[in-house]
Amino acid sequence: MQTNSPDGLQHIFRQAMRRFTSSVSVVTASDGKSAGGLTATAISSLSMDPPTLLICVNKSAETHPLIDGTGRYCVNLLAQGQSFLAQKFAGAGGEKGLAKYVGVDFETLPSGSRALKGCLASFDCKVVATVDEASHSLFIGRVSQVLIGQAHKPLLYGDRAYVTELGEALQ
Repeated sequence: MQTNSPDGLQHIFRQAMRRFTSSVSVVTASDGKSAGGLTATAISSLSMDPPTLLICVNKSAETHPLIDGTGRYCVNLLAQGQSFLAQKFAGAGGEKGLAKYVGVDFETLPSGSRALKGCLASFDCKVVATVDEASHSLFIGRVSQVLIGQAHKPLLYGDRAYVTELGEALQ
């Protein structure tokens, strides 16, 4: 299927993007008085030397001004059994700000960032560059601390659903 109209292109682009299967993370941010978080799949390793991650955040997300204002964020990579955290931080229950943390175990890192407990890994990042494009900001963050949890399979998201398996590993 092809299209050249702007509305048609946006529709087909959205359909095609559903075919990506990605790991699920919760991005947290805090300024000491308030805290927020969002569920994200638009996260990528940018560099190993120095360790750098990038995240894409919608400018309308309530966590956007916290990241932009503090220059910090923490990426928490979720395990299969943590879809409840993905739902909670996606706002499925209507919680906002600090209310998202009710009933959630987290550790406050020396930077002030919040690392969610039980995750596969948490990456504390300091923003070194921001790129604004269309509806989103791309925050490039230098990793200052990494916490590694127990080895489990990651929570995945594909075709508008949380999934647990992609299949067997290739030899």
